Amino acid sequence: MRALAEQQEALGLRGAAAELYMRAAANYTLAKYLLINPSKAESDAFTANLETLHRAYELRGFRVERVAVPFRGGQAGGHILYPAGHAPADGWPLLIAPNGIDVNQGVFFSFAEKVAGRGIAFLMYDITGTGTNAEFTLDPDYDDIPALFAEMLGEGETIDAGRVAVLGVSFGGNAAVKLAHTRPDLIAAAVNVCGPLHSAFQVPEDQLETVGLMYRLALYDRTGIDGATDPSGFLAHMRGFSLIDQGVITPGETVTDVPILSVNARDDYVAPEFDMELANNSTTDGRIIWNGEGDHCPQDRFTVMPQIADWLEQKLALAGR
Repeated sequence: MRALAEQQEALGLRGAAAELYMRAAANYTLAKYLLINPSKAESDAFTANLETLHRAYELRGFRVERVAVPFRGGQAGGHILYPAGHAPADGWPLLIAPNGIDVNQGVFFSFAEKVAGRGIAFLMYDITGTGTNAEFTLDPDYDDIPALFAEMLGEGETIDAGRVAVLGVSFGGNAAVKLAHTRPDLIAAAVNVCGPLHSAFQVPEDQLETVGLMYRLALYDRTGIDGATDPSGFLAHMRGFSLIDQGVITPGETVTDVPILSVNARDDYVAPEFDMELANNSTTDGRIIWNGEGDHCPQDRFTVMPQIADWLEQKLALAGR
């Protein structure tokens, strides 16, 4: 697929080449999944996923830039998709977006283009323990990375520091909701797409084996704690991610004015309705979109993602007034 894309590009057929590069990126995503003790071939597929994705974006008129911030003695990285054309006088509004423990930065695909097409820069990065940030342990302070990105980029002229939003998918949603409460000075709006906020972190030790094997193995890898040999240590570490246990959210109390949009399927076994209502009731400006049922995360993302983009465009426009 990549070779076909390169052939079309050489012929000057930018649209066809971009589509083929995007398809190649999707294929590389499947090839590198799930990145637990990756082989060289899997690591190479992850690299190729990002390379082909970036080329597709560039051929469609967007500017792609790799970015990094100092973090825990190293560099936490991601990539940012800028809208076409010159930045407004105050800079572009910005959306910072992580995925979860098993999905990396190179899978936002057309959603990133939808956002950038509305004049919002889109920064994609991997949460700690995954992808390009695999060297860092996944712990309850993993929301430091998007905060650092917001601070760094807000100091320049390209980004409007007053119009920065964060969107987290699955595990990344936990960080998005947390930042809406702890960093209202940085974050103007937050989107939580099927993020676990409390319930999933309360699993008793005798029920650990009921958690899906994929989730367990991924979490053991990302946290650096083998729950098979140290279940009590692993579960104690995971309880630290609960926004209730952290004191970020108190059930029944509204504690932030930052708008929060929550999106999920009903009866999600990872992020149940309790967690969605928890986020929704904690803000003076909350909304929930239900999409599907009985599974983890929205089931028809092609219909729900435009709604998210609409909501973000509206909230960031209001933040700029």
